[in-house]
Amino acid sequence: MSDEGAAGQPQPNGATNLLQTPSTTNLLQTPSTTTNPLQTPMSDEKGVSQPQPNGAANLLQTPSTTTNLLQKPNTTTTNPLPTPMSDEGGTKQPQPNGATNLLQPPDAAANLLQKPMSDEGGASQPQPNATTNLLQIPSTAANPLQTPSTTANLLQTPSTTANLLQKPNAAANLLQTPSTTANLLPTPMSDEGGTKRPQPNLAANTTAANVLAMPRAALTEFISARGCKPAQALVLMRYMHKLGVLDVASMPRLSTKLRSLLASIVVPASLAHPETAADGTCKWTVRLADNNAVETVLIPSPRRLSLCVSSQAGCPLGCSFCATGQQGLQRSLSAAEIIAQLWLVQHRYLPAEQAISNVVFMGMGEPMLNLEQVLRAVALMTDDHAYALAKSRVTISTAGHADGIRRLAASGLDVNLAVSIHAANDELRAQLMPINRKYSLAEVMDACRMYQAAGSRRDKIIIQYTLIEGVNDSVDCARQLADLLATAAVPAKINLLPFNPIPHSPYRRSPPQRMQDFYQALSQCRMMTIFRRTRGATINAACGQLANERVASL
Repeated sequence: MSDEGAAGQPQPNGATNLLQTPSTTNLLQTPSTTTNPLQTPMSDEKGVSQPQPNGAANLLQTPSTTTNLLQKPNTTTTNPLPTPMSDEGGTKQPQPNGATNLLQPPDAAANLLQKPMSDEGGASQPQPNATTNLLQIPSTAANPLQTPSTTANLLQTPSTTANLLQKPNAAANLLQTPSTTANLLPTPMSDEGGTKRPQPNLAANTTAANVLAMPRAALTEFISARGCKPAQALVLMRYMHKLGVLDVASMPRLSTKLRSLLASIVVPASLAHPETAADGTCKWTVRLADNNAVETVLIPSPRRLSLCVSSQAGCPLGCSFCATGQQGLQRSLSAAEIIAQLWLVQHRYLPAEQAISNVVFMGMGEPMLNLEQVLRAVALMTDDHAYALAKSRVTISTAGHADGIRRLAASGLDVNLAVSIHAANDELRAQLMPINRKYSLAEVMDACRMYQAAGSRRDKIIIQYTLIEGVNDSVDCARQLADLLATAAVPAKINLLPFNPIPHSPYRRSPPQRMQDFYQALSQCRMMTIFRRTRGATINAACGQLANERVASL
């Protein structure tokens, strides 16, 4: 897949995090012991440097149970067999029990967190116990973060190949670095003792409202309607999205009343079958609660860290050169399932000091056919209290759904728009893309003009064009494309993509010389044109390759 980003904006500094502890006293920071190639500051396509968030400020990242110094276990009743661990001075300290509150402060001297807030009446709030907190773990069977058995927990690691967070031997590790220079992705983090971080609960959301997927306005309304202070919505958003905390017992800054109201916060998906290409691209199968599956792809580069997300399980458009289109549509994803792809990679794969800088909706599915849920997800991605992505670093792609482009323009969401053209005349485009029979090129260009005119940052529409040997790669096709864009008066940036092979396809990638001739013809017509380098083709993670046999068989 190719990642898209426009003008970069500085990421928020961890110092503004309401839950930050000064870096000089942060006992939970887990710095990388070696230089991390992905810590190179991200920049946009124009080369503007973009500072990364301060990893040292992420105090409440969900650590493993063996290194949490902020828990106060009951060593006489709850934790009968603590594992001794020496502090820096050599004194032995009892380790906490994984079933207790991971972030509960042990005593006044060691508590680095702000004291829990009082309730609306000003009275001090007692910490919830296991019997009153619906998200606290009372037993092994109800523990959403505990792995009770292989058959019951879909996030448990039954084998080396399915375990994202396990670190197996070199022969079996699918996330192993194929070469010392190519792999830009780190090994999933573990605590200092080697214990892996727990996976979130895969249980399907059965409540009327899953707060994980609520944008700020909806979450504020949800909380206010239940008699809690609206400001608590921002605190909850920071816990869930910035810090990756889902256990309400580990959210001391929430009021007692709000914690008692939050019956469950679940991630309705899990990462499985990780694969890493020689160029560092990493792909996962994202298993949904109903046993459907999609794929998501992490694309590292020196200037950015992009995540390609899916909006549908499958796709109904049937483009002849796309594996997803050949699979057909199973269903559209909810906003929670879209956000889950970002949440899982950010909080269950990447170390705290690395942040995803770009999100592109270029995975499985047609985003315009699921626009309501896509917009809800993007609202969270761009919220300063959640993932704080600049709107210029979010790209929504479409196969040319003109009505969807118009609705996106009317929404006021000022993100990048990428339109797949792949042919500059209606006859050829209808053969490659059946959607052209409903939305002609003229109608697509009209919708693009409307979108470009409606926004302040939409200087250029991204035009995607896949070069297929003997089909759409002639110099004449290039001139037709230039004429189409010039006549339609659509300011555009053309991305030329080599065709990536898919099973049972008669198409072949254009030879390098034909691609170069195509590029030169566009340049002579004064068209801004960029060759996109293929990423992840060896693991079927490149453009048009998502929906491999593993996904189709789930």
